[in-house]
Amino acid sequence: GKFQAKAAEYGVIVRYERDRAARDIGIHFFRKKRSGDEEATGSLVWFQMKGLRSTTMTREDFEKSTSVSVKIEVEDLCLWYRANGPTYLVVYVESVDVFLVLNVVAFIAERFGADIFSLDQKTVNIPVSTKSILDDQAFELMIRQGAAEEWARILRFDAQDVRLAQRDYRLIWRLGTAQTRSVEYRVDVKDWQSKIRGE
Repeated sequence: GKFQAKAAEYGVIVRYERDRAARDIGIHFFRKKRSGDEEATGSLVWFQMKGLRSTTMTREDFEKSTSVSVKIEVEDLCLWYRANGPTYLVVYVESVDVFLVLNVVAFIAERFGADIFSLDQKTVNIPVSTKSILDDQAFELMIRQGAAEEWARILRFDAQDVRLAQRDYRLIWRLGTAQTRSVEYRVDVKDWQSKIRGE
């Protein structure tokens, strides 16, 4: 309930009628416009929820740790890896009342790639960083990631290029419209030299 209340601030909650895909809850993200209205984005993400009780991980244990470990079925990892859209693993740590988050599809791609389909084991322990807190910034990054992928499809660009444009769009707009706004910009270029190399 606590997760759902937080997630509902960012969009519409989506659920399977029956749990058949090892994903507990989804969010179809909406963005607030300047007018105050909301508009649907093309981004739908899924979350698999896990939890650690205070008896399993105390506050002291959490504060000493750099990550928490969650055991996940390889079969579920394979399903998430081949599915459309991202799946995030969310771990609620009761002793500190915090949600941790990991893009589990990105984790699989980096750690295993296609080898996930031929793993000779039933489960994998997935580490989730204790610094990766599910907060407003995390949700905003999910929305931005979805928007970058959406525009990459529409414009037939590489998603990484779209992410850079998305990150710097205010600067791009200011430079691109400077002449019509009768604004001049100065750019300082610094040539860094060292005994070892020049940059």
